Amino acid sequence: MKLLALFVVFILLFLLVFFLRINIDLAYNFCNYESRLNLRIRILFLTYKINLLIPKELILKGYNTFVQNLINDLTEREKHFQDESEVSDRTKPKSRRYRALKFRISEIISHYMTSWFNLINVVRQLNKIKNYFYSKINIYLLHITIEVGGRDAAETGILTGAIWGFLGQMTARIYRRCTVRKNNIRYNVLPNFQDIVFSLSVQGILSLKISHIIFTAYKLLVFSRKRRIRNNG
Repeated sequence: MKLLALFVVFILLFLLVFFLRINIDLAYNFCNYESRLNLRIRILFLTYKINLLIPKELILKGYNTFVQNLINDLTEREKHFQDESEVSDRTKPKSRRYRALKFRISEIISHYMTSWFNLINVVRQLNKIKNYFYSKINIYLLHITIEVGGRDAAETGILTGAIWGFLGQMTARIYRRCTVRKNNIRYNVLPNFQDIVFSLSVQGILSLKISHIIFTAYKLLVFSRKRRIRNNG
């Protein structure tokens, strides 16, 4: 009887996870190199709120650090005839994130991009997984407001037209790849002929099943495992 009860509980939990949905209310604002993200995640009767603020100074500092690390790498390559210890003393130390990013990129190139055929195969498989994930996303609301201003009226007009064209292509992709439950996708592009400015405001409501996230992660894990075994073989 105990085994039967445990089996029934396991089946009920599996069904609960399989049909349980995650509802996400998203609000994102970008203005003057400052980003603010507000998320409200609802799972059944539970609600989680996430508020992130990325200040302008942090973005500019990260950008400057990344550029400086690239310059240091180029300097090391140009002065390869010198001793490595002397070069390391003259250059600034690299951050952990930059070294990790550089290692991952080199690992991807060595494992997946050894030939053009392997590269095409990897992109094709990843697109299948990505399209599978997008197809299960339900979109209920998407509002985007963009304010853009160039150096003069002509540049502002060109930027406004380019943004409208990009939004039109993005809408076609959304309807083709995702599941739009309500026809509530709206855009607003505001040209500013007075100042050089770019601001972005995004509001969205979407949902997807927890089981869908698990299956997608499993597909990525199996794909990565197969590639590693094939490359090691």
